[in-house]
Amino acid sequence: MLAERTLDGLLAEHPGELVRTGSPHVVCTVLPTHWRSNKTLPNAFKVVALGDVVDGTPVTVRAGNDENFCAELRNNCAPMKNQVAKFNDLRFVGRSGRGKSFTLTIIVGSVPPQVATYTKAIKVTVDGPREPRSKTSKYPQPWLLCSLYRTLLVGMSRKIGGEKLICSSSVSSCLAGRVGVEGREGGRGREGEREGGRERKGRGQHRTP
Repeated sequence: MLAERTLDGLLAEHPGELVRTGSPHVVCTVLPTHWRSNKTLPNAFKVVALGDVVDGTPVTVRAGNDENFCAELRNNCAPMKNQVAKFNDLRFVGRSGRGKSFTLTIIVGSVPPQVATYTKAIKVTVDGPREPRSKTSKYPQPWLLCSLYRTLLVGMSRKIGGEKLICSSSVSSCLAGRVGVEGREGGRGREGEREGGRERKGRGQHRTP
């Protein structure tokens, strides 16, 4: 009963930082639910003993599940000091498997030894957590706007031979490119008309006696 009251008080002092284990005398740091293999944890992993444990007592952490029963860990041993064992850069190298998590086994080398388990502690994969594939951007992409605008513009305007649309990253740029093309086409048309007029005028002058 005293240990339970002490445990509740400790968890209340560190909300969201510590988690219960299978032993009423041992708590540890909360791990991220999903993490990348061989990557440093966001916070140093700690094991806190509620009973009397002599300083220097070794504490070992192991991880495993039904697919990888003894996962490779790095820096998974630390000495107890003032009832706390702080692990310097604990890393999970072994992977837990698709859709599976590791269960941690914490072994305190006291006499008698204390063993605590932290079930479904962490999922470890090669890439770590990623954005869902079905997640789409809140705003439409510029190239999509440009494509839609081009379709609308071509459908509403007359066909021009050899027409080219300059597609930029915004609708305004598309409009500017379209206007530029039409301006150049119109300029070439007017220039052709002037050339034709000059030719007709020249032929008329040659016919005059």
